[in-house]
Amino acid sequence: MTYERPHILKGTIEKIMAQTMPPEKIIVVDNSESWDTKYLIEALGHPTVAYHRVGYNAGPAGAAKIALQKLTEEGYQWIYWGDDDDPPMFNDSFEKLFQIVNNESLKTLGLIGGVGHFFNRRTGTISRVSTELIRSCEAIEVDSVAGGQTMIVNSEIVKMGILPDVNFFFGFEELDFCLKVKKGGFKIMVSTDLFIRAREKYDRLSYKRPLYIKKEITALKRQYYSIRNLLVILKREKLYSAYVYTICKGLIKSLFGFRYGWRYGSVNFRMLFWGIVDSIRGSMNKVY
Repeated sequence: MTYERPHILKGTIEKIMAQTMPPEKIIVVDNSESWDTKYLIEALGHPTVAYHRVGYNAGPAGAAKIALQKLTEEGYQWIYWGDDDDPPMFNDSFEKLFQIVNNESLKTLGLIGGVGHFFNRRTGTISRVSTELIRSCEAIEVDSVAGGQTMIVNSEIVKMGILPDVNFFFGFEELDFCLKVKKGGFKIMVSTDLFIRAREKYDRLSYKRPLYIKKEITALKRQYYSIRNLLVILKREKLYSAYVYTICKGLIKSLFGFRYGWRYGSVNFRMLFWGIVDSIRGSMNKVY
């Protein structure tokens, strides 16, 4: 899936095709307004790369739904869910992931990925998988595959009608999808080989997430979708204590941002406040 980034997309396609187990087909789902991406695909002239123009910005959630449905209809069993700026981290990522497929029943294996998390249903937060647990086995069952971490979908899920929620546009669409996959009775497995190599690459073997991460002011609009969509998920799952906890945490973060100045704090406050308000009143429009 891509939006107005043909210069990045070209490198990502090249890295995907350079995998030790490359895909049979790549479909580029283009949310762009311009035709630059289409021209790029035509210039590449690669027989395995297809192009689909959405005609509007459907966001990652909308683009993912389109691709999953199209490739399932074409008969593909396993479908890679990838963003234009997140190619597989290692050149053998696909090969390592399909070792899980060879060892698990296809009737119960729904998703595979390189990095995953547990989901704390009491607080509505993502819980880190310990490095000790990762080192103890060849694959781990998790609650979700992290965004941009080589998630590959069993098309049997799509045939059952389990699909991304296009109303999410952006933000926690992968988590929502993963929770629906688990509710459907499928396993989500991640490769511990890829998992540990990712932590070593980014020096996160003993990483502890800070309470607040300052973002670029231009990226703050993402917080609107993130908190809105997470609250929608929690309400849908009837996780009411997590719902209240997330609202309280969001309000605190909306005030905490003022420590970085009035302009930053004002934008941060507006994004989080209206994300909370719109989740409560059920507004799922594309706002920013």
